[in-house]
Amino acid sequence: MITENNVIYYAKIDQNGEIIVPKISVIGESENILIRKEDDLTFSIYDLIEYKKILEKLKQASEMAISCGNIKRKKFFDEYIKELSFSKLDVIRKDSSNKVLIPNCVKDMYDIEDRVLVCNGVDHIKVFKNDDKKREYEKRLINIFK
Repeated sequence: MITENNVIYYAKIDQNGEIIVPKISVIGESENILIRKEDDLTFSIYDLIEYKKILEKLKQASEMAISCGNIKRKKFFDEYIKELSFSKLDVIRKDSSNKVLIPNCVKDMYDIEDRVLVCNGVDHIKVFKNDDKKREYEKRLINIFK
């Protein structure tokens, strides 16, 4: 499965446990990559520098909330920062041929064998074992927002 601009595609995992990420992806030019557990269905791949920028923006939003006296909002941002900070699985380097290593612990956690479904997003890439896991994830999101 490949869509326009490789937004969603299957990536083969080679014998070294690596997938090729297109240069046009959100991490295409990155050197240091962060792998983060989202839930039991998906993990995400971030450019490490961009990930740190996201955390910094959230910290600023938390500080702004407290300066406005909105304790509830500050708690929300602080919980989200904590979740982002403690769900890191690994930090790796992407090689010059745009290969990203999927660590064995991640492959085991998600029962991944020879390929993964890669979904290129705005600031990160979501990775699923297959279409079924992606559909299940989408159903969860729909139910959250009902």
